[in-house]
Amino acid sequence: MDSCCFSIYPPQPLCPYPQNTGKLNSFLKITVPPQTLPQMVILPVRHLLHGLLTLLLVVCMPRDLTAEQVASMRFTEHASYDEEAKRALATGPAILSNWREIIRIAPPPADASSKVREELAELHEMKNQRSPETANLVRSEQTLAGFTFGQNAYPELAAKAPSMKRLLDLAINETNPIAFALKKQFDRVRPSTLDPTLNPCIENPGHPSYPSARAARAYIFAYLFSDVDPDQTGMYFQQASEIAIRCEEAGIHFGSDTEAGRELARQIHRALQAVPTYQQHLEAARMEFYDGQLPAEFQPARDPYEILAEQRKQKSREAATEAHAADERKPTRNASPGFLKNLFNRITGD
Repeated sequence: MDSCCFSIYPPQPLCPYPQNTGKLNSFLKITVPPQTLPQMVILPVRHLLHGLLTLLLVVCMPRDLTAEQVASMRFTEHASYDEEAKRALATGPAILSNWREIIRIAPPPADASSKVREELAELHEMKNQRSPETANLVRSEQTLAGFTFGQNAYPELAAKAPSMKRLLDLAINETNPIAFALKKQFDRVRPSTLDPTLNPCIENPGHPSYPSARAARAYIFAYLFSDVDPDQTGMYFQQASEIAIRCEEAGIHFGSDTEAGRELARQIHRALQAVPTYQQHLEAARMEFYDGQLPAEFQPARDPYEILAEQRKQKSREAATEAHAADERKPTRNASPGFLKNLFNRITGD
């Protein structure tokens, strides 16, 4: 035996960069002749401490997971559900109970895919644009109390526009349970689980990343406000987009999370259009917004046969009015003098 050797391998970083081949290279290879082994046992304390410190640094290095390991990562393997998620999962939508038959959300891209690497790169660019205001807004918008659309702050709607608030609450009570059921189904990790260098500016929420429930809530608000006030549709959707994208800037959501949340809101809004309860709440919110004077485009559609019958009645009324006017215009016959004289003679007996 001429010598013995041992190697120290570093753990792998979490982010699956393109250069990751799934293989570990030897980080430190030490070859020790047999005669020097006894000396290693009695190394000075300072050398031992130095070696331990070096080993500790190596162990604490980021891990570089293989593609297979990255692809199989799940949120529930790294974190647990918070109270918000537990409440949402304990309930279901009251109206769209058959939502699994009508809602179709595609799965998120695989964590080891090029799409996710592109998303992580975008999040790093957005990270450089963060400001203290971003963190404050993202924290406040974790609940509906932080939502403002136009001049409508959600907490003020109960007093200012109670019918509008009832409409929004109806849609949110459908959106939240569906969004969290999909989160549980896809169980996607947060971006910083794959790349800790993103350093989110707020704590990661305690539920899976996909789809973004906050984006779904923001966009369903945009749809509903636009249903009531279509002249400001662009503004409402711009505000929804800002709420959703701030979560990406904060480092807690992928771009694909946001897109899925927006698509979920679109499908829920479309499904609600066919629900009479929703239409009743919508009509009440419009009447409230327009002080009881609905614009023509919001007037309810009428039965064509009813319209035809009314048109016929109107024509009959117009014909009767015209006939009466014609009678009024006819000249009155004047009595001739000879007729009056003969009538007088018969009366007097002359």
